[in-house]
Amino acid sequence: MSQIGVVAGPAGDGPTPPGAVKGEPPAAWQGGEGAEANGAADTPVKVEVPKDQIRFPEVPGTTLSLRLLDDFEIRDKRDEGKMVGLETSRVANVVVFGKARKVVGGEHDRPHEVLSGSKAMTPLDKPPHPLKLSEVLDWTVSYAEPPCVWLVTLRAWYRLGNPSPAYLRTFAGIQRRTRLVRAVADALRVDFDLSCDAALDAMAACDVVEGDLLDPKFRGAHAANVAAREAARAEAEKAARDDGATGPAIRAAGDAAERTAEQTPLRYTRRMVMEDAAFVAAQIEGLRRSGGLVPGDRLARPACVVDLASVLAKTRKEEAVAERRARSNAARAAQRAAQRERENAKRAAAGVPINTNKPLSQMEKARLAMADLPPREPRVAPPPPAEGVVPDTYGAPHALINETLTLWDLTQTHGGYLKLPPCPWWRFARAFLEPRPDGTGRSETDDASTAVSGVRPSDAALVRDVCVALVRVAEGYGPAGVGAQKLVGPATCKSVSKLEEPDDLRMLDWAERVGVVLSLYSQGIDGGHPGNAWPSEAVRVGATAAAEALSKSATGDGVAAACRLRPAERVALAAALACVACDNETFGSYLRDRVDDLHAAHRLGKLRLAPSKARPKPADVARISAAEGLAPASDENGVTPENGVTPNDAADAAVEKEAAASAAAKKPAGGTTRPDWAESLIEWCGKAADRAVYLRSRPIARDEIGRRYFVLGGAAGANMVFLEEPSPAETDERRKEEEEEKEEEAKLKAEAAAADSAEAAAADDDIVEAKETAARAKAELRAKQVAAKSRACILRGKAKDKRIAASGEFGDWPTRWRCYKPGASLKRLRDWLDDDPRNLRGGEEKRLKSLSALLVKAASHDKKGLAGDVDAAVPALQQPADGEKRKFDWDALAKELGINVDGYAHLDDPDSKDASEVIVPEAEQRDAAATALCSVVRHVLSSVTAFWKQKPPWLFACLNLLSALPDALGTGNAGVGAADAAGDRLSVLVARVMPPLEAMLRASQALSDEWLERREAWFTGLRGAEDFDLRVPPPELMSYEEAEAAVANAAAVAAEAIEFSTTDEALDCAVKLSVARSARLLATLCAAIKNDPHRLTHDGFLAATPPAAHPGIAACRPGATVALLRKGMKLTRDRYLDPRATPEGWIPLKELRPVERAVVRAVAYRGGIPAPPGADYAGTPPCCWVLLELLDPPLEQVARGSRWRKAEATTSSFEGPRLVSAPMFAGGEIADYIIDWDRYDKSAQRPWSKGARIVMEFDDGTVDVDAPGAVQIIAPPPQPPQPP
Repeated sequence: MSQIGVVAGPAGDGPTPPGAVKGEPPAAWQGGEGAEANGAADTPVKVEVPKDQIRFPEVPGTTLSLRLLDDFEIRDKRDEGKMVGLETSRVANVVVFGKARKVVGGEHDRPHEVLSGSKAMTPLDKPPHPLKLSEVLDWTVSYAEPPCVWLVTLRAWYRLGNPSPAYLRTFAGIQRRTRLVRAVADALRVDFDLSCDAALDAMAACDVVEGDLLDPKFRGAHAANVAAREAARAEAEKAARDDGATGPAIRAAGDAAERTAEQTPLRYTRRMVMEDAAFVAAQIEGLRRSGGLVPGDRLARPACVVDLASVLAKTRKEEAVAERRARSNAARAAQRAAQRERENAKRAAAGVPINTNKPLSQMEKARLAMADLPPREPRVAPPPPAEGVVPDTYGAPHALINETLTLWDLTQTHGGYLKLPPCPWWRFARAFLEPRPDGTGRSETDDASTAVSGVRPSDAALVRDVCVALVRVAEGYGPAGVGAQKLVGPATCKSVSKLEEPDDLRMLDWAERVGVVLSLYSQGIDGGHPGNAWPSEAVRVGATAAAEALSKSATGDGVAAACRLRPAERVALAAALACVACDNETFGSYLRDRVDDLHAAHRLGKLRLAPSKARPKPADVARISAAEGLAPASDENGVTPENGVTPNDAADAAVEKEAAASAAAKKPAGGTTRPDWAESLIEWCGKAADRAVYLRSRPIARDEIGRRYFVLGGAAGANMVFLEEPSPAETDERRKEEEEEKEEEAKLKAEAAAADSAEAAAADDDIVEAKETAARAKAELRAKQVAAKSRACILRGKAKDKRIAASGEFGDWPTRWRCYKPGASLKRLRDWLDDDPRNLRGGEEKRLKSLSALLVKAASHDKKGLAGDVDAAVPALQQPADGEKRKFDWDALAKELGINVDGYAHLDDPDSKDASEVIVPEAEQRDAAATALCSVVRHVLSSVTAFWKQKPPWLFACLNLLSALPDALGTGNAGVGAADAAGDRLSVLVARVMPPLEAMLRASQALSDEWLERREAWFTGLRGAEDFDLRVPPPELMSYEEAEAAVANAAAVAAEAIEFSTTDEALDCAVKLSVARSARLLATLCAAIKNDPHRLTHDGFLAATPPAAHPGIAACRPGATVALLRKGMKLTRDRYLDPRATPEGWIPLKELRPVERAVVRAVAYRGGIPAPPGADYAGTPPCCWVLLELLDPPLEQVARGSRWRKAEATTSSFEGPRLVSAPMFAGGEIADYIIDWDRYDKSAQRPWSKGARIVMEFDDGTVDVDAPGAVQIIAPPPQPPQPP
């Protein structure tokens, strides 16, 4: 036989496991049911012939006969009525009954001739004869196809065929196991490194053997399959018979239907085949040892054999652990159920509704806590009055104030996403709500010292920045991805002269963009598209009027035009843009992700709604107490643990006086120490924006009388508590609604009482039915009441919203907004709040009380000053007189604590440069815009084109284009001649620079493929065309002939754009373009630039790098003269760059001096590249690429055979300026090798000497002589010249 799994000795007691010695127990890894059965303690029956006396025939050329055995049964010798399995019994204890048949050649031919060929194991045409095999010497398995079991006796080999029906179920074990072994063997022949899981999958893929179909696990499904096949066969035969088919056709139809009948697949599970895994492992090892598994050159044991031998034990152990865990979980669930029952009993005793699905709420806990307490005395004191949110002189209606508050909260909460600096409420309200009755933007209270052209620069800049930020998001250019949630708003507003990114161009053309954005949004509404809706008619009317006023601006200056708008129009314009921005999908995705993250943070306790209680370090408690004069019984917020109330005003004054004297007498020698409440305040302000996003228009607290309190505006509004209370009309309406609800409740109670009386009057035999009827009636009445109340509330809300939205002007509002500021009003609110547990709103009032106490503590210590000597730094004119209280300055305290709450404070000085750039006179607008556009062009050419990878011709062209820019770094004002449109630099930029700029960007492959479809129309915009931007729909559609002519004209214009840019006609066309239109042309070109995630701006690079790298980067500014150190550049290239990939335009290091004098021409900032996951090396830090033009001529080198010779011409030596691309990585491993030339030259001229102490020179060029190790260098006096 070709494949024998287990080979036994001539008189063995069953199959010998592979690797075991006859007569010895199997190894531990060879365990399994078969091995345990063969080693069982069954007592063998005494045989007549001893095993050692059995001899096989020794006649040469003869073998044992081969026969077939069908209808067999294997029984126990000791009890022949008991059927046993062959694999579970010793062969000496079994007797076999069956019907044997001889096969062709089985008596005299060779075994391989009988087992192979066309007549393999063909039975003779003779009837089988029954027999009884009482002496079975051994059994073995042939893993041919299909696998079969052979019995060995003294006379013949018997191949087991079909068992008897009674023995079919018992024979299923060995039948199943042989098939599993065959499947694993086939899989190992394909992949010898088969894993244990793959082997189990191969075993589970085997078909269920016939004997296992009688098992209860498969019996039902098998019976259903048989019934389905029989039904399908009967139906098909009937249909064929009706069609007149004959007998063979009818049978064929039945056979086909039986094959295609729907069957339930029957397969073994992985857990089932694990029971036979040990047997499979033993058989596979036997095949391997006998050479029947794979060829002899691979006789190593497969890895899956050991795993299969132990997988059953491991699985049983895991199941035992899982069972124990399940029992433990069930016990804990029972404990929780018992605890829930106790809570329900507790609730019932306290009159709290029972709810088994949720734990006790705060209000329910308060009721339970109040159950054992005496009745609470009612609070008779009225709530303290709050201040108005805007001055009365503004005359702003309540609806306009509400809209402005909402707009301020949106811009400050999402300042990082909108790229808006922080702004306090008073400044935002002044910019949007302050009236200007004379129509020029000048208020009656303004004077020349506080306003420029009638408008404060800070107010104009704020209105501009809000509109620009909302337009950017509304157009779909908001940040996307995970990093959008981590963006931080800029510290200050950006001036026009510091424009850098292409997105900043909206500061010049936002007046035109506003009209386009609103028109597209309104077209969506007029077209019937759902999802677009204005908040109210007043917003739509005001925004439309504001957009028309901005579009009619003569010069396109949106700032000046916005200053002339009425307050209602300014607010309506910003509100409409906010509506469009909030409907943007990118903003919606960002907001959903942020809300989800903040909900998770709140659940984990990382986002609290009340100020945290920061504790000082134990070593600093005494020093802080001495310096700050804090009472030891108070916590860090100034709240005593007993009642949460600080002492009265007189006691506060005494404490403050004593603390001031103590601070003056016992000031710490090591400097000031920040008080503990400051840490709580910093944390409160730092998470203010996240807290507002989490609450999402919900109040932070509500008091007992129903007033709602809010904390709005992020960190800029963290010092104020806003109060929302209903108006008198709204109060009356709510009172009526409560009275109606009480009447409905009284009716329901009366109906319930009537039902109870009817139930009591019912007869005893109808009590159960009456109770059920009454219960159903109560439930129906309650459901009707709740449904009616909900419908009425929804209808009232819709009617109120429609009534408010239908008004064309901002008028009355259902609620009134007021606020509490740090000072007397907030202190009175703190004293009025009651955190008694018997108060139903005690938990929320306690939260508000802790916030009030923190702000009051900050205000009281601000009067003394954090540093103790703040008053010394204040000028004498600004110090309050004796007996006069100094007003709490939140901005000063926030600045002291490092909290940025006002990004427009630097614009309050009208003489500053930034303030003068906000509102530019009409005569200077084009010149200022030209400077801004030149800065953007320089940034685009530097950061987008990857100049360090370009060839020298491209670099020379880029250098020529940068030099041609009409700014201080290019040609300058003097470079624009009188012929250039009377010295108009903006027209020179549009006409002369933009066409070659587009060509260079396209040559460097920095533009997207979409630009090829738009560039021809863009070139028509350079000549004054209105509809040059194809993304903006034209005012009216063209005919086919007009469109074809327009396309042909645009193609012709684009073809001769470069030649046309050098003509005077190009300048004449550019002069006619407004500032906004010129900026829009450049912005349209920049919008086609490919997105590069590694590209950074200057501010982004500084935010992504450590502060230690910033001084070196500050020297790399365009136009600066610097010193290039060759050694540092070589170290940088060797450390971070691939020396084999040297661009063509790079100058070899051997041609550079040790120190080269150069001019910075371009700078590009690149983000860091992290290392791949699992890499054993670090990533690349952020990098600053600098394009340098060397000022000195090439270095002469010493050559053999001659004294001097010039440098040889290399591949990088071209006629023209000598350019070097130098990277500066912010990794901190290599010192800065590009430094300011003046500082380098100054340090080189110092009288250095051996043994001199190290000099610490700081960023500003000064030397701190008090710093440790620093020595002030004093130049020696000049010596008289020595005589020769």
